[in-house]
Amino acid sequence: MAARGVATYLNESECPKGARTIADPIEAQLTDYRNLGRLFGVQARADQLVAEQRAAVAEARRHRPTGEPPRLLWIYSAYDGQPYVAGKAGLASAMSRVFGAVNVFDDVDDKWPEVQWEQLAARNPDLIVVADLEERGRPGDAARELRANPATAQMVAVKEGRFLVVPGVEMDTSVRWTRALTQLRDELVRRGLVR
Repeated sequence: MAARGVATYLNESECPKGARTIADPIEAQLTDYRNLGRLFGVQARADQLVAEQRAAVAEARRHRPTGEPPRLLWIYSAYDGQPYVAGKAGLASAMSRVFGAVNVFDDVDDKWPEVQWEQLAARNPDLIVVADLEERGRPGDAARELRANPATAQMVAVKEGRFLVVPGVEMDTSVRWTRALTQLRDELVRRGLVR
């Protein structure tokens, strides 16, 4: 595009693996707000949004684990029969770390890697966060459907109904991500996993 004289901007938070200059997904998102505020001449509004979201993160950080760090599994959707979950490089994993929790797929250095259903069961999460999408990828990834999947039905979190369903747009880079952070805080407190 630049060769044609068209200026472009790629969100820092959406840069491909290895191209991001800011490793922390939260800081990358806040940097995008400031950059876009300058580009569109609305710096004061961008600064206000950054301040509001920093305050939400600071409030969330006050809540610490009551015992061992809670183990969270984030499921975005299923495509071609396999689930896509939050890996280490994405915003969902960063939200886990805010509370001192562990994303069970933090060993996968990607935002939303595809994994096997059996891997979900092997990770033994304390809480499963599921994206509520208007159009799901394929059958099998909704919270209620995890109870019917032989690979996940015996997971303790599934048997005990330890789910948090949030809009998919709030699990990834958007101005709404702090809503998911707040819902996660409330659910972790309600279940006694953080105080």
